[in-house]
This record gives sequence, C-alpha cells and structure tokens, in this order.
Amino acid sequence: MSGISLTASMRSNLLSLQNISGQVSSTQNKLATGNKVNSAIDNPSSYYTALSLNNRADDLNALLDSMGQAVSTIKAATTALESATEFLEQAKAVANQALESAKVPDKAFFEEKVGENGAVVTTAQELRDAVNSGKETICVYGAIDLGDISTQTGLELKENQKLVGVGYFGNFADNFSSISSVSSSAQNMITINQDNCLISDLNIEYDDEATSGTSRVIYVSGNDVTATLCNLDIYSNKSQNNDVRAIYLYNGDAINIDGNINIKSGRGIESFNFDINISSNAKINIQTSTANGYGISAISDSECNIGHGAEINIETLGTASYGVNLGTNSTFNIEGKAKINIKTLSSSSFGINVYGSSVFNSFTDTNITINSLSYGLRADSSIINLSGNIVIDANSFGISNTGENSIVNIFSSARTYFNTKSSEIINGSTASGNSNIVSVSKGAKLAFEKDGQTKWYEVKKDWKDENASTTTDNKIAADNIKDKLTVEETSAWELPEKV
Repeated sequence: MSGISLTASMRSNLLSLQNISGQVSSTQNKLATGNKVNSAIDNPSSYYTALSLNNRADDLNALLDSMGQAVSTIKAATTALESATEFLEQAKAVANQALESAKVPDKAFFEEKVGENGAVVTTAQELRDAVNSGKETICVYGAIDLGDISTQTGLELKENQKLVGVGYFGNFADNFSSISSVSSSAQNMITINQDNCLISDLNIEYDDEATSGTSRVIYVSGNDVTATLCNLDIYSNKSQNNDVRAIYLYNGDAINIDGNINIKSGRGIESFNFDINISSNAKINIQTSTANGYGISAISDSECNIGHGAEINIETLGTASYGVNLGTNSTFNIEGKAKINIKTLSSSSFGINVYGSSVFNSFTDTNITINSLSYGLRADSSIINLSGNIVIDANSFGISNTGENSIVNIFSSARTYFNTKSSEIINGSTASGNSNIVSVSKGAKLAFEKDGQTKWYEVKKDWKDENASTTTDNKIAADNIKDKLTVEETSAWELPEKV
C-alpha cells in the first residue's frame, strides 16, 4: 500500500490550519471562562499573578461581608437606642405627670371642687361651723384637733353631709389619710343621726387617755338612717385595755363600707339592730385590744353582708375576745371569693362566735382562715353553714356546738382543713340534754393535721348525727373519722394560706 505524498507547500498549509484551530479552541476557552490565562501552561507568570489577585479579591469580599454585617448590627442597635430613648422620654413624661398629680393643690382648688354649698376647713372652728351650718361637702385640708372645742357629742353631721379629705377629689398622696386628719376627745367624736351622710378619705384619731365610759369614734344611730364610710384610718391611742368602739351602729337602717378601712382600737365595728354592707372592693384591717372585744359584732336583728371579693383581716389581742361575734337573731353572709382572716392571740377567745338563734353563712368559693389560741368556730343555740374553703388552726376545738339546739352543716362544696391541739376536731356534745346536730354532705372534703402529718378525705355519703345527751356520739376527731363518716382518702387540694 502506498502512502499519500504531500508537497512542502501543502504541509505548510496544514500546519497553519492546525495552528489556527488551536488558537480558536484557546480563544473559545477564554471566552467561556472569562479568563485570559486558565492554567500555568498558558502563561505561568500571568497565571500565578492572577491566582494571587483572585485570592486577595476573595479576602476583600469576605472583609466586605463582615463590614456589611457590622453595619447592620450598628443600625439595629441605633434603632433600639432610639426606641429606648423614646420610651424613656414617655416614661419621664408619665412620671412628671404623676408627680404633678401627687402634689396637693392649693386650698383654692378644693374650694372650687366643693362649690358654693361646700367648705374647705383648716381649723377646728371652721370645721364645726361648716357642720353646724349644714354645708353639703366639707373638705378637711390639713390636720385638725377638735379637742379644745369638743363637747360631749363631738361633731354631729346633718342630712346629706359629706365629711371628706383631699383624697376624695384625687390621688394627691401615697396615703389617702396622711393629708387630712381629725382628732378629738369627745365621747362620741363624730355622730351621724340623720340620713345619707358620708365620711371618706380621713385619718381619724381618738386621743384622750382619761375619757371614761363607753366611747365611740364614729357613732351612727336613728331610725331609717343610712350612711357610707370609705377610705378611713381610725386609731385610738388609749391604753391597751380600753373600751373605745371605732364604729358603733345603733338602731338604724344600714351602713355601707367601701374602700380601705384600717382600725386600731379597743373594739372594731359593732352593730345593734343595724345592718352592715361591706362592698366587693373593700379591704378592712382591724386590730382590737380590749378584753371581751371583737373585730366585727352584729347583734340584735342585725345583718352583716360581705360582698364578693372583699377582704377582711382581724386580729384580737384581749382575753375572751372574738374575731366575729354574731348574736340574737342576726345573720352573717360571706359571698363567693370574699376572704376573712382571723387571729385571736389570747386565751378563752373565739375566731367566730355565733349565739342566740343567729345564722352564719359562708357560700361557695369563700375563703376563711382562723388561727386561734382557743376555739375556731362556736355555735350556741345557732346555725353555722359552711361552704367554700376553710382553714381552722386552733388550740381547742375547731368547731364547737356545745350549747343548746345548735346546728353545724358542712356542705358538699366545703373544703375544710383542721389543725387543733384538742383531741376532737368537731365537738357536738351537749351538757343540757338539748339537741345538737352535726351534718356533713356527700362530696365535702375534710383534712386533719395531727403530729405534723395531714390526711385528706372526701366524704362519700351524707352523714348526720343528732346528739341529745352528754355523750360524745357526734364528736369527730382525726382518729375516728373513718368510723364516723364514709370517706375515701384523696389528694391534697388548694386552700387559703394560714394566717
């Protein structure tokens, strides 16, 4: 086989074509990659120079990204600072506004508030003149001592009169009663015997150590008389065993109590044939000191109603005293969510004492806490109906109905916690031969604390025991609960905190 013979010119043209094809391929590669030099073979010096420049460009791009992130962070921080500054400016404005509102305005401000038929008083004589002349709204501006001009009856408010402090017109102080105060040594310091009077936002002090006999700071009396008490501090600075009543109600219609009432006196609130209505937003703190005293006493056809959500705290210091005393055809009603906390800190005392055909009712969701050095609750010829949450921590019986014809009902919605140093939690015996009844409804929950341990039970069957002798048939104790009642052990439940 013979080969193909190429002339010199043909071979030269073929090499030229091959060279052109290589150049075209190289140019296409440069166009595709965008790189003039793609490998060290193309141009070693240019390739490594480009590689170094590319690496530096990557470093610069990374640095630029970091700078961008830092700028974004600074912008976010700046926005946050601007928002915080705006918030602080708003808070400053609110604080300044509150500061301005907390300042007590001049007397002229309150003179405008009370109007032509009112009076703003700064002295004892101005106060007495305003009351006697029948001014409708009397605003006490400052501290007034009535002692030098007081008579046996003190101030006697007229019909529709309002005796108020500056707090009645706005929140001008941390303590509503710190700006407006009245003190006196009259046996009845402030008397209301006409209808529709109001005493509000005052600090009232009873300051005579030598006054003898029964003394009253606020005395309300008279047929068909109603009155309202709101936001008061009542303080008696007589010796510990004094007989001063902070609020005494006698033979009238009804007293309405609202807001914050703080009482420190020989005795607290006492009503005789007079109803007491405590509003749902009331908070009452009472500390009593005298023997045979009480926080709240309602006797002789009186009715005391504790509104839904009200809170009452009572502490008694005198011997044979009562947190709540209810007697002679009277009624005491505690509505749902209301709270009553009672401490009796002396011997022979009772948290709640009910006698004389009276009725004590606590309804569902109420909270009662009693801490007594003696007895928790006592029924004497009366009825105690218990629902809601009850904590009784007593040195003697938790519940005692040892008088004549007494009834204690623990209803299905009751959750009752007993801790007592006595062997019996509920003492239903009688020494007179009359009938006493203790009943516990199905669904009620009882807890007994003994020797530091608590057992929780749910009653599975109605139980009722009537005792007409001196036996101990209806005494219930932590040790005999399973023998007396049909119960089932259960888990703990939430109760009011012990006081």
